Amino acid sequence: MTFFRQQITLFTILLFGVAAHAQQPSISGKVVDVNGQPIPFANVVAIEHGTGGATDLDGNYKFSFPDGKVTIFCSFVGYINDTVTIQAKKGEQYKKDFILLENNNNLSEVQVIAYRKTNTEVAVIREVMESKQIVNAVSAEMIEKTQDSDASEVVRRIPGVTVVGNNFIMIRGLSERYNNVMLHDVFAPSMETDVKSFAFDIIPSNMIDRIMIYKSPAPEITGEFAGGVVKIYTKSIPDSTFTSVSLSSTYRNGSSFKNFKQPQRSNWHWTGFNDGFNDLPANFSMNLLQENDPDRLTEFGRSLPNTWVPRETNSLTDMSVSITHARKMKWGKVDVGNISAVTYSNNKTIFQSERSDYNAYDFTNDRSQFIYTFDDEIHTQNIRTGFLHNWAFRLNNNN
Repeated sequence: MTFFRQQITLFTILLFGVAAHAQQPSISGKVVDVNGQPIPFANVVAIEHGTGGATDLDGNYKFSFPDGKVTIFCSFVGYINDTVTIQAKKGEQYKKDFILLENNNNLSEVQVIAYRKTNTEVAVIREVMESKQIVNAVSAEMIEKTQDSDASEVVRRIPGVTVVGNNFIMIRGLSERYNNVMLHDVFAPSMETDVKSFAFDIIPSNMIDRIMIYKSPAPEITGEFAGGVVKIYTKSIPDSTFTSVSLSSTYRNGSSFKNFKQPQRSNWHWTGFNDGFNDLPANFSMNLLQENDPDRLTEFGRSLPNTWVPRETNSLTDMSVSITHARKMKWGKVDVGNISAVTYSNNKTIFQSERSDYNAYDFTNDRSQFIYTFDDEIHTQNIRTGFLHNWAFRLNNNN
């Protein structure tokens, strides 16, 4: 019996709710413009109660609200709002058509100015996809995930690219004479007088915006294209003023924390600069091949320091440090950006090698005869110190 009583009570409540809702006043009508054309999706609401909604495709509306004084508000973008106040009574149905007048006020122009990002992975991938050539690319966002300290190490990661001596680039096995390097779409200067070369290690990795390597020709690429074109873009005007310091250390298997042998060094050798310690003697000949006097050759040899015994030190982990300061300024209407960077890296490597030299090939016995053969151990220290000072000016949106 309890269950049936609960059901009867719930039914009674619902019935009274429906009856109460049926007794609420309602309003309906149509929203049109001065030409009698319906305005779909116009807003018609009862301000006191927040009831109402949008008109349908024919401009019609209909909704209910509690009795009492009610203000009906009608609005649509580009038209003047309209209102009507009624004293609603229970069960009454009201009809109101709204005729909205156009708002002749001119809307003010809003300009949204943004600069396209080119140093993100998404931007570089999109540029590669939109290119009609075969292109490999590396973005600044990708470079930040590696321990590369300069452009030479970055380019080495690109498939099909080989850098020899940090200056000579080979693309798909073709020598440097067939490849060009462009810095901001301008031919980069060669570091050699008769060979194409570019010192990739002078550009710190944290200054690179992106690197594009084109492996197929196109009209927009230089006419000197033969093997490939490397386009390097450094960072331009920064988004904001900032200073960043990066310090990294890498353990090199077989070299770190080993006994490292080196010749006598000067006190400033760790900077990578020669303070005069490694200079040749003042009277040393600039071309020994043209010297025919044995006594002069002996004199030149004796003038060199006789320090052949290596000194042993401890080979620590590889270390690299970079300090970058970027500043964004405005000179009148001109946007100005400055990026300055100092990079330093110091690493030591120890390699085991086999050295051999041979006499002329013995065709009679069909074999080579050794002059000597022995195992060697090569100790190498690479110190690089780089400075980069970059200015960028944006005169206006076109320059």
